[in-house]
Amino acid sequence: NIFGNLLLQNCQISDLKDKEVLFLQKLDVEVNHVDLEHYNFELAHVFVDGLNSHFDQNRDGSSNFSQLFVFKEEETDAEANGNQTKQDAQKEAKAAAAQENPSLTDSMSATSKEIHLLIKEFKVDNSNFTYNDFQMEEHFTFPVSNIQIKAENLQLQGENQMRILAGLPDGGFAHIQWKGNISDYKSHQNLVINVKNLNLKRISPYTIHYLAYPITDGIFSFASKNTVNLSQLEGDNKVDIYNLTVGNKRKEVKTDINIPLKAAVYILNDKDQKINLDIPVSGDLDNPEFSYMKLVWKTLSNLLVKVSISPLKYVAGILGMNEDELNKMKIDPLQFDFTSEQYDFLAKLAQL
Repeated sequence: NIFGNLLLQNCQISDLKDKEVLFLQKLDVEVNHVDLEHYNFELAHVFVDGLNSHFDQNRDGSSNFSQLFVFKEEETDAEANGNQTKQDAQKEAKAAAAQENPSLTDSMSATSKEIHLLIKEFKVDNSNFTYNDFQMEEHFTFPVSNIQIKAENLQLQGENQMRILAGLPDGGFAHIQWKGNISDYKSHQNLVINVKNLNLKRISPYTIHYLAYPITDGIFSFASKNTVNLSQLEGDNKVDIYNLTVGNKRKEVKTDINIPLKAAVYILNDKDQKINLDIPVSGDLDNPEFSYMKLVWKTLSNLLVKVSISPLKYVAGILGMNEDELNKMKIDPLQFDFTSEQYDFLAKLAQL
């Protein structure tokens, strides 16, 4: 049984090339009780202060975190056969020992027990993290600053709640609330994300990569509600954009989707230069090809195609008008004034 305090200060972790991956100013842990025999871990608190790290996604699929570990080289056939012989001998020795002393079987089976972890108070302060995506022609860099994370009674099994606050580039900020199960994450999750005042020029590398158009200006706000029940994801994303400006199409960039983005943005903008969109997302987490971002881009692309091909029909749908109402307005040749229905039609047409 273990109890006590752990204090770690000014810790730096570097990869095999001596590049810093993580720096931690302070880690303060108070251990109430650890029972290694029964895999029970109860911590009074875990306080993290001044954590600075970055995640680099490389074009070959590797990351800077993968450089932290030394992987064993492939064995030759002779080495593999020798190791297999050793493993077989060890298994036979364990089986013989278990027959002589049955209590050993109980101790060995303990390794398959669940780990029970409880952190009564978990807190992260004054931390920074940068995400770098080097998989595209134009590299994407996104720094997140002043990260604050708070959770109480955090555990591997059962329901958890966590709140995250963070500063984004150019004065933006994010607020995240999460409820869910860590060990059985596919059974139930609830994630709410609110992003305000994000400069859209930051995501231009992605719009170039997927749509061949750069973003030169725009302010972005985003509200996302996502739930997972028995591996089935349902997400509702509401997007609020102001003054979105798109540059000329990059002809040298080849994409799977061909969308006249500048025209679509022109149509989507209202008279106040604002765009409001709903982007629903659904998928199966058990599908090996599942990707949240791919689903978002596919939904958004379908919407942009619809807007570009049938702009009047799209705007009419927003105003609650169907296609038949757009085609004609009945008028009696002998009437000397408009009827209420005709005035309503003309008002909608003017708004359209």
